[in-house]
Amino acid sequence: MLAVILADAPQADIRSALPLLSSTDLLIAADGGARHALNHGVTPHVIIGDLDSIQPAMLEIMQARKVEILRFPAAKNETDLELALLLAVERGADQIRILAALGGRPDMHMANQLLLTHPALIDRDVALLDGAWEVRLIRQHLAFQGKAGLRVSLLPLGDVVGVCTEGLRYPLRDEDLPIGPARGVSNEFSAPNAQVSIRSGLLLAMIERELQAGYLA
Repeated sequence: MLAVILADAPQADIRSALPLLSSTDLLIAADGGARHALNHGVTPHVIIGDLDSIQPAMLEIMQARKVEILRFPAAKNETDLELALLLAVERGADQIRILAALGGRPDMHMANQLLLTHPALIDRDVALLDGAWEVRLIRQHLAFQGKAGLRVSLLPLGDVVGVCTEGLRYPLRDEDLPIGPARGVSNEFSAPNAQVSIRSGLLLAMIERELQAGYLA
């Protein structure tokens, strides 16, 4: 089951991922993420959050369309995006794609990426999409495809031990990536198929994708 979550980064451009919006099993708008849906002629199945970022007129439109609205208090421990992720898991999604989560406030930009490490997402296929970029978390192993020359950055969240790569121009062979140094930035595909494995730690993989006619290939 595929769930797509629309976050609320104000300047986000989600055009490259529009086909996902019409093919997903569950479309969740995290509060003001509903704006991105309406701007592209799409109605979410659910809106969740404290609803402080959604205009009353937009909320009325959603209510008229019988959208499920889950309102939470403003004083809460979770961000709206975190609530959306937990809802997707609760409703059975094993694939989750997150849009419009990057840019805007720097604290939210970083927090949204760190949500990929959430314990509730273990064993789920989760990716954060931003234009031509895909962000994933590596706990043990990740295999992925791409075009030679497109970039792949590997960013450690804490010290990462035993990194092995295949299909990348600058290989790592059972090497460590400590937090701080930028060694893992700006690698690139050397073959159509690549993979990264680690022995311990958490590693963010930022993968550049090919855009064709404005859409992800």
